[in-house]
Amino acid sequence: MRAAIVAIGSELLDGRVADTNTQWVGGELQRCGVELVMSITVDDAGGSIVDALDIARERAEVVWVMGGMGATKDDITTDAVARFLGRELVDDEDGVFRIRDICLLRGMEATSAQLRQARIPKGARAVPNPEGMASGFIVDEETTLWIVLPGVPAEMKAMANGNIFPILQKRAGGYSAVIDLNLAGIPESIVDRDIREIWNGLGEGESFALQANSGEVRLRISVRGNDREKVDSRLSELNRSVHGRMGQFVCGTGEEGLNHSIIGMLRDRSATVATAESLTGGLVASGLASVAGASDCLKGGWVAYTEMFKKEILGVAPDILAINGVVSRETAIEMARAAREKSGADFAVSTTGWAGPGGGTEADPVGTVYIAAISAKESIVERFYFRGSRERVRSFAATACLVVLRRMIIGTEK
Repeated sequence: MRAAIVAIGSELLDGRVADTNTQWVGGELQRCGVELVMSITVDDAGGSIVDALDIARERAEVVWVMGGMGATKDDITTDAVARFLGRELVDDEDGVFRIRDICLLRGMEATSAQLRQARIPKGARAVPNPEGMASGFIVDEETTLWIVLPGVPAEMKAMANGNIFPILQKRAGGYSAVIDLNLAGIPESIVDRDIREIWNGLGEGESFALQANSGEVRLRISVRGNDREKVDSRLSELNRSVHGRMGQFVCGTGEEGLNHSIIGMLRDRSATVATAESLTGGLVASGLASVAGASDCLKGGWVAYTEMFKKEILGVAPDILAINGVVSRETAIEMARAAREKSGADFAVSTTGWAGPGGGTEADPVGTVYIAAISAKESIVERFYFRGSRERVRSFAATACLVVLRRMIIGTEK
């Protein structure tokens, strides 16, 4: 069964908002056994929406529409879809009650604009919104299943998980099993090379898909068939085969990646970590802190951005900075040492480098990053070079720092 996505919103076209919804929906459709064959992004103009709906209907049996269902003047998706399908709009009574209740809790009376969000095409099945006001809806025509949901990610995901995906799984037939393996410390091209033999041996209904993101790589393994037991068995077999080639780089599955892996290893060892960051400006600590339970392991950190702060607050020896400079192996290891001593943590990591666009030297041009890690037993420092924008250098540096930390934690048990 094929699907097309129509994402609506001028903010998606002019760069104000990144379209993370399409990426998420595409992945979840695959889990349901539905093939995404097209995605279209259009502005809030009614004519553009209708044109996109027409194209999508020609290409797919499922058309997933999202966005443009709020209470403002430019939120016209529901009207456009109803007009395209030749249906009048009616109130979703449960939706009206929900909007009134939400407004009552906020100490206000529902406005006519807010109540517009409870309108759906006649004959459509309403999809309740547990996170907001706008009702979604499903229209099941003879050849096309129309799914229309708000574009606010939290609302759309809650509505899809609770009401849409079970329907799609049933309609798609068969059984699909998917696992996402997250790898760190290895480039996408090397992952591709090292699993190529397994990839070439995939059969019908089996697929690999690679996605690189800021120094991490995600490998999605998908298997589809009619026999659930055989599908699960084959997925497990492929998973084992990949681990046999890439096991040391696999740091998690699903939504749990490098940060989760590190926090998990620290908790298992009853160990702690502290950070001292220059160019990454807290990205390393923030990544670790994003994991539930991080308070058991993350002691704290310093954003030691200026030379003065490195010396007077973090406690880096002045002669280290004077002789070697703020971007050097010596400064990186001294930052990590100071963070460990001040915090009392078992491990500490540091970053220092040139993120650009200014700075850099002939020996250490913009993009050069030194990362250090230290424990009671050892200290290591590595030099990296990342090309690209300031944001890209900082993002890759933060990931690299976590990779170095993870390698050190693993090494403590050898």
